[in-house]
Amino acid sequence: MQPMDDASPPKWHLAHTTWFFETFLLKPFPAGYRPFDERYEYLFNSYYNGVGEPYPRPRRGMLSRPTVAEVYDYRRHVDEAMGPLLESDDPEVRARLELGLHHEQQHQELLVTDIKYTLGSNPLMPAYRDDLRDSGAEAPAAGASGAPGYVAFAGGIVQIGAPDPALGDFCFDNERPRHQAMLRPFALADRLVTNGEFLAFIEDGGYTNPDLWLSDGWAALAGVTCRGSTAAIPAPPPTPAPCTGSGAALSGSNTGSPARPLWRGSCLSPM
Repeated sequence: MQPMDDASPPKWHLAHTTWFFETFLLKPFPAGYRPFDERYEYLFNSYYNGVGEPYPRPRRGMLSRPTVAEVYDYRRHVDEAMGPLLESDDPEVRARLELGLHHEQQHQELLVTDIKYTLGSNPLMPAYRDDLRDSGAEAPAAGASGAPGYVAFAGGIVQIGAPDPALGDFCFDNERPRHQAMLRPFALADRLVTNGEFLAFIEDGGYTNPDLWLSDGWAALAGVTCRGSTAAIPAPPPTPAPCTGSGAALSGSNTGSPARPLWRGSCLSPM
């Protein structure tokens, strides 16, 4: 299933991560490697235009073939062929192996995200997991849903971007070069936004009030035509919502608007 252009079917994620190892390691390095299916080079390419024209992303959900079983056979074929390369001392092979593993970790996250989006697009509202409410987990501590405190950051000139790759830490190429940036003073909440706060923000009209949004977020909302009432949805307990640091802006609990690329300022290093 592919409920929107930006999502991909689970089968495609598995095939694409397999394609990466076949394309960038097995084809150029081991002598005599035979591809599982030459047609997969087109089907499971994403944006690697240097390799060839990729199959259109919005049409991935229309691929009834190969089947899931055939994709698992493809994966097994590539896994078995990769064995000798895992022992290689070739610096280029090892660099591509590391890149491939981080690339696969990205798709593990995307796989879960796309599955949850697919379930969220279903009017029957199926849950990704049905064992959480009865898991026996302890209730949040008293005051956990109270008003958050805020940690202030002074701002100033900071370094943004990955350090020198020669230091040995992995990074993607779009995390370099490291450079200076000016960061305005700002504050971050000392806890995650809760599901209850997020629901209250929605019910209070947060998605219809441009004063609460930066321009890019408000422009994205312009393409959302369905904002049905959530009145029939039972209020969730005050547990942290599964969101990133940018969720503070969505909940209406932000205290400022630092420059957009710098919201992760607490992770940056001062000069």
